[in-house]
Formats: sequence, C-alpha cells, structure tokens
Amino acid sequence: MPAMPSNVPDREGEFARRDFLRLLAGLPLWLTGGAALVGLERYLSFEVDPPPQTFFVVGRPGDYPIGSSTLAPEAKAVLYHDTLGFFALSMVCTHLGCTIKKTESGYDCPCHGSRFDLHGGVLNGPAASPLAAVAVAQDSQGRLTLDMGQGVPRNRRFVPS
Repeated sequence: MPAMPSNVPDREGEFARRDFLRLLAGLPLWLTGGAALVGLERYLSFEVDPPPQTFFVVGRPGDYPIGSSTLAPEAKAVLYHDTLGFFALSMVCTHLGCTIKKTESGYDCPCHGSRFDLHGGVLNGPAASPLAAVAVAQDSQGRLTLDMGQGVPRNRRFVPS
C-alpha cells in the first residue's frame, strides 16, 4: 500500500513546544549537576593551612631586667623575669581559647569575662584553670626562646647560662 500524504505540515527545522518544555524540564538537572561539580572541584582543591608557629625567639636575657614582665604578642605569651629566673605564660584563655588582654591588675578575657592575676591564676570564671606555663629555653646563640607547644609546670624557672 502506498504511503498516504499527511495533512500535518512538515515542521523540520522548527523548535516545537514539546522540545522547549523538555529543555526547560532538564535545566534544573543541569544546573544542579554543574553546581555539584563546582563544589566537588573546590573540595578536591582545598589546601590545608600550615600549622601555627610554636617556637619563638624573644631576645637576649640581658634585655629583660629582674622584675620585668614583657608581652610577646607574636607568641601570644608574656615573659617574666624574677629573682629565680625566667618563666612565661600563655595569653590564651583556658576557657575557650580567646587571646587575653593585659590590665593593671592582671589579665582579662574579652570574650567571656574571665579574669586572671599577674601570675596567671584565675580570679573569676568562667575559666576554671590558670593560664598555661610555657617552656623558656636558650638557643645556641644565647637568645631566649619560647616553645608554645611544650607545657611546663607553673613553678618552673629557666636560669640562663
């Protein structure tokens, strides 16, 4: 049987309504997939920050007279020199890790209100423990160093050679 001619006009090359709706329905899928790929690329290219510096050179012993307390802001510590030797305290609050501020009577935490005396003891909370003592040593060139990664007993003093 021979093919019968159709009454429907030939629409070749024309963008039909059905094609437009199909494209519109697929658009959210393509956008979601693209956003997922961008997120995956960012996740895979993430670079970890280098670990913070924990070792600091703070100067020569002669730079610090007996009875002095000197802030070492780069180390977030305070270096003391008394008649027994040198010791240092971390200026990181033992409550939640904020950097404390020096006052006339001691140290205050600006985040949550903890107060510490001049030797790091807790005056009022919410901090429950005193400021951490930091290791003081001397390098091969005779300079004082602070090792923030090494905790020491609070009564330990370093006497330079």
